[in-house]
Amino acid sequence: AQASLLARGQCNPRASLLASAISLWEAQRLPSDNFREELTRLARRKLEAASAYLRPLEVVATVAPLLGLFGTVLGMIEAFQAMEAAGSQVNPGVLSGGIWKALLTTAVGLGVAIPVSLASSWFERRVECLSLAMQDDLERIFTWTATAAPEPGRRTRVS
Repeated sequence: AQASLLARGQCNPRASLLASAISLWEAQRLPSDNFREELTRLARRKLEAASAYLRPLEVVATVAPLLGLFGTVLGMIEAFQAMEAAGSQVNPGVLSGGIWKALLTTAVGLGVAIPVSLASSWFERRVECLSLAMQDDLERIFTWTATAAPEPGRRTRVS
Protein backbone atom coordinates (compact mmCIF):
# COMPACT_ATOMS: atom_id res chain seq x y z
CA ALA A 1 0.00 0.00 0.00
CA GLN A 2 2.85 2.39 0.83
CA ALA A 3 4.67 1.60 -2.43
CA SER A 4 1.49 2.22 -4.39
CA LEU A 5 0.89 5.51 -2.59
CA LEU A 6 4.47 6.69 -3.19
CA ALA A 7 4.54 5.63 -6.85
CA ARG A 8 1.21 7.06 -7.95
CA GLY A 9 1.29 10.49 -9.52
CA GLN A 10 5.05 10.49 -10.07
CA CYS A 11 6.33 11.67 -13.45
CA ASN A 12 9.29 9.28 -13.17
CA PRO A 13 8.70 6.44 -15.69
CA ARG A 14 10.00 3.81 -13.27
CA ALA A 15 7.66 4.95 -10.50
CA SER A 16 4.80 5.08 -12.97
CA LEU A 17 5.56 1.53 -14.12
CA LEU A 18 5.65 0.35 -10.51
CA ALA A 19 2.30 2.02 -9.81
CA SER A 20 0.82 0.27 -12.87
CA ALA A 21 2.23 -3.07 -11.73
CA ILE A 22 0.78 -2.67 -8.25
CA SER A 23 -2.58 -1.61 -9.65
CA LEU A 24 -2.72 -4.56 -12.05
CA TRP A 25 -1.63 -7.00 -9.35
CA GLU A 26 -4.18 -5.72 -6.85
CA ALA A 27 -6.99 -5.93 -9.42
CA GLN A 28 -6.16 -9.63 -9.96
CA ARG A 29 -7.76 -9.61 -13.40
CA LEU A 30 -4.86 -10.88 -15.47
CA PRO A 31 -3.20 -14.29 -15.48
CA SER A 32 0.59 -14.16 -14.98
CA ASP A 33 1.41 -14.35 -18.73
CA ASN A 34 -0.91 -11.47 -19.55
CA PHE A 35 0.35 -9.56 -16.52
CA ARG A 36 3.92 -9.86 -17.89
CA GLU A 37 2.85 -8.84 -21.40
CA GLU A 38 0.93 -5.81 -20.19
CA LEU A 39 3.76 -4.54 -17.99
CA THR A 40 6.28 -5.09 -20.79
CA ARG A 41 4.02 -3.16 -23.16
CA LEU A 42 3.71 -0.30 -20.67
CA ALA A 43 7.49 -0.23 -20.17
CA ARG A 44 8.06 -0.02 -23.95
CA ARG A 45 5.63 2.90 -24.20
CA LYS A 46 7.36 4.76 -21.37
CA LEU A 47 10.77 4.22 -23.00
CA GLU A 48 9.40 5.43 -26.33
CA ALA A 49 8.14 8.59 -24.65
CA ALA A 50 11.53 9.11 -22.98
CA SER A 51 13.36 8.83 -26.31
CA ALA A 52 10.86 10.81 -28.40
CA TYR A 53 13.11 13.85 -28.90
CA LEU A 54 16.37 12.00 -29.56
CA ARG A 55 15.85 11.77 -33.32
CA PRO A 56 15.46 15.54 -33.85
CA LEU A 57 18.66 16.14 -31.87
CA GLU A 58 20.50 13.62 -34.03
CA VAL A 59 19.19 15.32 -37.17
CA VAL A 60 20.35 18.75 -35.98
CA ALA A 61 23.77 17.35 -35.04
CA THR A 62 24.08 15.80 -38.51
CA VAL A 63 22.67 18.65 -40.60
CA ALA A 64 24.40 21.61 -38.89
CA PRO A 65 27.90 20.81 -40.19
CA LEU A 66 26.44 20.17 -43.65
CA LEU A 67 24.84 23.61 -43.61
CA GLY A 68 28.18 25.05 -42.52
CA LEU A 69 29.87 23.25 -45.41
CA PHE A 70 27.22 24.58 -47.78
CA GLY A 71 27.95 28.11 -46.55
CA THR A 72 31.65 27.46 -47.04
CA VAL A 73 31.07 26.48 -50.64
CA LEU A 74 28.89 29.55 -51.23
CA GLY A 75 31.52 31.80 -49.65
CA MET A 76 34.26 30.34 -51.82
CA ILE A 77 32.09 30.78 -54.93
CA GLU A 78 31.60 34.42 -53.93
CA ALA A 79 35.36 34.83 -53.45
CA PHE A 80 36.14 33.36 -56.87
CA GLN A 81 33.45 35.50 -58.52
CA ALA A 82 35.01 38.58 -56.98
CA MET A 83 38.43 37.43 -58.15
CA GLU A 84 37.09 36.89 -61.67
CA ALA A 85 35.44 40.32 -61.71
CA ALA A 86 38.67 41.97 -60.60
CA GLY A 87 40.56 40.46 -63.50
CA SER A 88 44.29 41.00 -63.26
CA GLN A 89 43.87 43.62 -60.48
CA VAL A 90 43.11 41.11 -57.66
CA ASN A 91 43.78 42.43 -54.20
CA PRO A 92 43.25 40.57 -50.90
CA GLY A 93 40.35 42.85 -49.94
CA VAL A 94 38.31 41.54 -52.86
CA LEU A 95 38.73 37.95 -51.68
CA SER A 96 38.27 38.57 -47.97
CA GLY A 97 34.46 38.94 -48.03
CA GLY A 98 33.87 35.50 -49.54
CA ILE A 99 36.50 33.82 -47.38
CA TRP A 100 35.09 35.50 -44.28
CA LYS A 101 31.62 34.16 -45.13
CA ALA A 102 33.06 30.68 -45.73
CA LEU A 103 34.84 30.59 -42.38
CA LEU A 104 31.91 32.06 -40.48
CA THR A 105 29.36 29.54 -41.78
CA THR A 106 31.74 26.67 -41.03
CA ALA A 107 32.24 27.93 -37.48
CA VAL A 108 28.50 28.38 -36.91
CA GLY A 109 27.73 24.90 -38.27
CA LEU A 110 30.30 23.33 -35.97
CA GLY A 111 29.25 25.57 -33.09
CA VAL A 112 25.73 24.19 -33.34
CA ALA A 113 26.65 20.56 -34.13
CA ILE A 114 29.15 19.98 -31.34
CA PRO A 115 26.95 20.84 -28.31
CA VAL A 116 23.86 19.25 -29.88
CA SER A 117 25.84 16.07 -30.56
CA LEU A 118 27.06 16.00 -26.96
CA ALA A 119 23.53 16.59 -25.65
CA SER A 120 22.14 13.89 -27.92
CA SER A 121 24.73 11.37 -26.68
CA TRP A 122 24.02 12.30 -23.08
CA PHE A 123 20.24 11.89 -23.52
CA GLU A 124 20.72 8.58 -25.38
CA ARG A 125 22.79 7.27 -22.49
CA ARG A 126 20.14 8.40 -20.01
CA VAL A 127 17.48 6.49 -21.97
CA GLU A 128 19.75 3.41 -22.11
CA CYS A 129 20.21 3.57 -18.33
CA LEU A 130 16.48 4.04 -17.87
CA SER A 131 15.84 1.02 -20.08
CA LEU A 132 18.23 -1.16 -18.06
CA ALA A 133 16.72 0.03 -14.79
CA MET A 134 13.18 -0.63 -16.03
CA GLN A 135 14.17 -4.12 -17.20
CA ASP A 136 15.61 -4.76 -13.75
CA ASP A 137 12.43 -3.41 -12.15
CA LEU A 138 10.26 -5.65 -14.31
CA GLU A 139 12.35 -8.71 -13.46
CA ARG A 140 12.05 -7.91 -9.76
CA ILE A 141 8.29 -7.42 -10.09
CA PHE A 142 7.92 -10.70 -11.99
CA THR A 143 10.02 -12.54 -9.42
CA TRP A 144 7.99 -11.06 -6.60
CA THR A 145 4.65 -11.86 -8.22
CA ALA A 146 5.79 -15.44 -8.97
CA THR A 147 6.43 -16.02 -5.27
CA ALA A 148 3.42 -14.06 -4.00
CA ALA A 149 -0.04 -15.57 -3.78
CA PRO A 150 -2.60 -15.55 -5.29
CA GLU A 151 -1.70 -15.41 -8.99
CA PRO A 152 -3.50 -12.61 -10.84
CA GLY A 153 -6.70 -13.83 -12.42
CA ARG A 154 -7.18 -16.55 -9.84
CA ARG A 155 -9.16 -16.21 -6.68
CA THR A 156 -8.24 -18.12 -3.57
CA ARG A 157 -10.77 -20.46 -2.05
CA VAL A 158 -12.05 -19.74 1.37
CA SER A 159 -12.32 -22.96 3.39
